[in-house]
Amino acid sequence: MSDLERKFQRQFKLRWLNWEGGGWAQDTTAGRGSVDGLPDLLLSGKITNGLIFPLELKVGEIVGGSLVISQIRSSQRRWASKFSEAGGRSALCVGVPAGLSFKMAHIKNSLWAECGQRTKFAPEELVLCLTTGGFVDQLIKEGLL
Repeated sequence: MSDLERKFQRQFKLRWLNWEGGGWAQDTTAGRGSVDGLPDLLLSGKITNGLIFPLELKVGEIVGGSLVISQIRSSQRRWASKFSEAGGRSALCVGVPAGLSFKMAHIKNSLWAECGQRTKFAPEELVLCLTTGGFVDQLIKEGLL
């Protein structure tokens, strides 16, 4: 995990903990070279009805109108696929640096496991969110929460 990804993870976690629907967040990043594929954060709170919701975090940038993200490792895609096949729900949140903070992007109508090797997404495939609440609203719209 890069320093920028760590910064985004800290900011997202703090936003979640301070947001009215949040409540609990646990880092899962085991360290450099982790191969288990487990998402970066496990979240729970009022909005999840006390259930644990895994969230993978990546950092990206807007290039020529498209979102370009850091690589999704094969172990991460494999974890997400198996979790989804077992009936679990999880999401991918991409932080786009915006000054001292981050905008958040969510890939619409897609489990992040299905992104495959892709690291570039067109504007119509994304929803940009400025707040944790906006990001969660999008997850609810898509039936992920």
